[in-house]
Amino acid sequence: MKMASLKEGIMVTMLICIMITASTFIIMYDMDVTNMTRLKKYIYVPSIFRNNEREFTIGMNTKKISIGIGCAVSTKGFNISSVLSTLPVFTTLMPSFCETVSKVYSYHFYISYDYTDAFFKEQNSRDSFKAKFMDMVKKLCSSSIPIYLHFVRCPCKGAPAHAQNYAMIAAYSDSIDYLYRINDDTKMVTKSWTETFIAELSKFSPPNVGVVGPNHQGGNTAIMTYDFVHRTHIEIFGFHYPAVFTGWFADDWITAVYKPNRSKKIANVRVIHTMAVGTRYNVRSDLATKVKGQVEHDKKTLDSWLKKNKL
Repeated sequence: MKMASLKEGIMVTMLICIMITASTFIIMYDMDVTNMTRLKKYIYVPSIFRNNEREFTIGMNTKKISIGIGCAVSTKGFNISSVLSTLPVFTTLMPSFCETVSKVYSYHFYISYDYTDAFFKEQNSRDSFKAKFMDMVKKLCSSSIPIYLHFVRCPCKGAPAHAQNYAMIAAYSDSIDYLYRINDDTKMVTKSWTETFIAELSKFSPPNVGVVGPNHQGGNTAIMTYDFVHRTHIEIFGFHYPAVFTGWFADDWITAVYKPNRSKKIANVRVIHTMAVGTRYNVRSDLATKVKGQVEHDKKTLDSWLKKNKL
């Protein structure tokens, strides 16, 4: 996929919901990609609002460095009536995020979900999720941090790597600076992880070409099951993960494609992959045979990009 292809496609129908509180600034919107083959830059809201004599510019032109947090969420196996009280996003992820987040950045949560998801496919359910999200942010996060919520409805069914890919490309299309792909059942442990990841990416040669990730407990610790990249990653490959991987092995790919000199797990940044609700999709173990060939192919793409840009 070439860079130009990211700017092609059809215009997205969106519902933009803007919520400004006296303490915390939150933007929310829905994006539907079920009828798209490619994503396109799709949001610009130039309106300016004032609240308690504090000015906010609504849209993507915040002056702070922006961090896109991509998270595929599924309610498969949950009791729909109790989703908001049992979903790991709210029981584990958000409380730990607010404890470890940094004030000098803006954070954008990209929640991607299957179009068939029993909970998220309903507008009133998404509205309830938004309300819960906003309430937690107001109570737990610093009032000086801009926090954004974006829903991405995907043409996926039990393919979390595809949903994660849509989330990250949506963040790229919003001109987000850095992309952090995480799991919804995650507990963030280490403070200032944002500064650490950005600093480590800047040490690569050339800067920002590579991947870093936390030292995680739970899951396959031999690879990065969490990855943090600069937006350059999508400019190089045209995707966050290759489409061949539906669930497992996308993280194997991103760990290996930048090796040996541009792939680093950061020992002093810790997260816990709780896996408290188990696996909510069918594992395609047969795709393990695709990793080596895909990595070799995409290493050539990386080398070509570096040569083209004389880096």
